[in-house]
Amino acid sequence: MSAYTHLVNQTYLMTRRDLLTFFRSPPHVISSIVFPGLLLFFFFVMFNGAVGNFGDESYINRLVSGMILTSVTFGSIASAIDFKQDMNSAFFQRIKTFPFSYTSFALSKVSFEIIRSILSTAVIVILGYFMGFEFFEISVIPVYFMIVALASLTIVWISLSLAVFSKTTEMVTTLLNVIFLFMVFTSLGMVPLGAFPKWINTWVLINPLSIYSELMRGLSMGNSDILNGKISACLSMFSISVISMIIFSIGFNKRIKNI
Repeated sequence: MSAYTHLVNQTYLMTRRDLLTFFRSPPHVISSIVFPGLLLFFFFVMFNGAVGNFGDESYINRLVSGMILTSVTFGSIASAIDFKQDMNSAFFQRIKTFPFSYTSFALSKVSFEIIRSILSTAVIVILGYFMGFEFFEISVIPVYFMIVALASLTIVWISLSLAVFSKTTEMVTTLLNVIFLFMVFTSLGMVPLGAFPKWINTWVLINPLSIYSELMRGLSMGNSDILNGKISACLSMFSISVISMIIFSIGFNKRIKNI
């Protein structure tokens, strides 16, 4: 068996383990998949009229992408915490005695998080349809989900990078909650740029969640004005994923050597 095949098999087994653990925990399923759908409903009911004053577009088109990215970001916190707990547990000590690739241990968390994000996206999109959300063409749906997967890839590597350098799970939880709360509520996924104070507009525009949100919104609406320039920005987000992965690898290798 080649090293590549061995890595793929181990990643599959670890991803399967994470999925089974996830679906056997109803609170995790509710918080990761059902809760974002409820947030979508409540935000739409409470803010649809107010946010609609900033433009003639339907608020649900913006809110669906915002809620999807909210699910992606906060869902990755649970994966980062699980990763940290696994590293500090006897499980991680035991697998050291087997011909096990540590790379698959990290890749399984990324694979799991992408799958979870896609499931959550499906639920949010279905609920959004009942509130007026729709794709201008059915053919863009696969691309839409690919963007979600890329967003999940970016966010989960950032989360894992912070987790591997944090000393405790409490520190991981605090850091990621503070960072992601700021990112979510200063993104274009909730409200348009005109709703923000001018002094924060620069950050709002370069916020990774804003870039992904606008790309998803423009794609669903078929709006070329929104999409202009966002493809190159999306490629820059992919570079952030690569940089975060490199940072994670440095910290992870250092951690392994100390075991």
